[in-house]
Amino acid sequence: MKAKIVSIENGLQEYEDVEMIRVKSKHHNLLIMQHYMPVLGELDGYVDIVLKDHSVRFPKIKGYYMHKQDEFQLLVEKLEAQPVSMPRDDEEDE
Repeated sequence: MKAKIVSIENGLQEYEDVEMIRVKSKHHNLLIMQHYMPVLGELDGYVDIVLKDHSVRFPKIKGYYMHKQDEFQLLVEKLEAQPVSMPRDDEEDE
């Protein structure tokens, strides 16, 4: 799966080999995995891009997202904090 994040502050950021994407907004909570149904919506919350060895969190964002044909696209309208790279949650227990 691929992920593309577009913002004025950071330009285009692309991620390959994405395992899953967490979308947490005011009104919904999604976990998008490979072959997930097409979806689009407005976001006021955060997005986690989960890769094989780490994840990248985009906290406190407002924008719009779309997922179709195993490609997630996020258009960031307002970014209140910079993205943070962190180890995967399941690796911390090992």
